[in-house]
Amino acid sequence: MSLRPANPADPGYLRCDFYLRRVDETDLVAQNVPIKLKDRVIGVVSVVNKLQGQFDDTDTDQLMMVASTVALPIENTRIHEELEQSYADLKILNQAKDKVINHLAHELKTPVSVVDAAMKLLEKKLAAKGIRDEKIETIIGRARRNLRRILNIQFEVEDLLKKKQFTAFHILTRLIDACVDELALLTEIQAQDETRTGSADVMTGVRQAVEKIFGPHRLTRQTIPLDQYMARHLERLAPDFAFRRLTLETDLEKTPLVHMPEEILDIIVTGLVRNAVEYTPDGGKIQIRVFSKNNRPTLVIQDYGIGFTPEKLRLIFENYFTPPDSSEYTTKQPFEFNAGGRGFDLLRIKLFSERFNFTLDIDATRCRFIPADTDTCPGDIRRCRFCTTPDDCLNSGATTVTLTF
Repeated sequence: MSLRPANPADPGYLRCDFYLRRVDETDLVAQNVPIKLKDRVIGVVSVVNKLQGQFDDTDTDQLMMVASTVALPIENTRIHEELEQSYADLKILNQAKDKVINHLAHELKTPVSVVDAAMKLLEKKLAAKGIRDEKIETIIGRARRNLRRILNIQFEVEDLLKKKQFTAFHILTRLIDACVDELALLTEIQAQDETRTGSADVMTGVRQAVEKIFGPHRLTRQTIPLDQYMARHLERLAPDFAFRRLTLETDLEKTPLVHMPEEILDIIVTGLVRNAVEYTPDGGKIQIRVFSKNNRPTLVIQDYGIGFTPEKLRLIFENYFTPPDSSEYTTKQPFEFNAGGRGFDLLRIKLFSERFNFTLDIDATRCRFIPADTDTCPGDIRRCRFCTTPDDCLNSGATTVTLTF
């Protein structure tokens, strides 16, 4: 390779001429110059086997000129690639945010609509039978008013996620409305208790009810044998998904004790088991194991269901939950296949893990027959057009959740 001015009248312009010849590796003589950008080295310009003579200071100066010329374009290219990757990541996170908003909207709107329709039907039934009672109408009116407040909360949640601003007036109005309704209802309940005669007793009962319903709950750490707890808890949960055609295999070994509030452990285990059941088609299998690893209690819940796509699994590890699209929701009951689940479950458990000092690991393989999130599973191995035997499904997708206490 030779570097020389292309035009004597323009010494700042360099032309590179390349001459190729076959040489042995032992004949290579190289000259290297770092490509620097400020105080960083981002590459190296390397030339080998000068055609005439040895490399000298002039060659080094010319190489340094080339290095300084190409440094900025190389850095710009790297930055451009990183920006493109960041933009792609932001698009994914923006889609996750939109799903959060849609998920919350659905979670609030759907039950409120059902209850509101039930209240209207109740009013019609009472009117048809000629039943008119002022107290009943007051109760129904209070219920309808609170249903409207729930809808307002839903709209506020959407706006908060979109970072809209609110005035203190609306917040205070909501608090006053909530207190009026709750106190009126509690007072009415206490007043109907024949064992209480004075207003002081009524207010004492109201105060106790407020503390019980709205007061802070103190969580107490307990010493829990994990194998015995899982046996009892699975027995309690079994009737809830007895209508599903699933194989549940358990292997519960004795382990060191777990130290945490049982209420929290109930939430964790129930959420994980429900997710495993809801994402495993009928005819599938779920395995639950308890064992000791490095003298630490370990719980593994593995389902042979549809699994997670790599994109969703990455979002989970980055503390972003990804609930199903709103269009996928139906009026299914908990533990039915693809019942919609609660996308908060895994995120909630991750938050518990930080608070109560246990680790959460998730390993998932998406079913190869439905690789994309838009693909759907029929929910029953017998109705899958890709599986000829149950083993085809059991060997295609899986999710393993490991808790180490």
